[in-house]
Amino acid sequence: MYRSGFILEPQYLSVIKQIIQILSRKRQLGKYRKTESNNHVPLSIYDDGITFGYARDGESIDDLV
Repeated sequence: MYRSGFILEPQYLSVIKQIIQILSRKRQLGKYRKTESNNHVPLSIYDDGITFGYARDGESIDDLV
């Protein structure tokens, strides 16, 4: 198979397909969580500032990393 200038070996194709499936699954989970719980996040323990996923009000995502 010849795509965009390099040859993909069959074993790499299955790995790439798995990565794409995982990424699309994560994206769907994110959408589901956002719509289901509005702006609440699955894990957020606030006294020490543990957050997971989306930023709290007034925070940017960079603050969580």
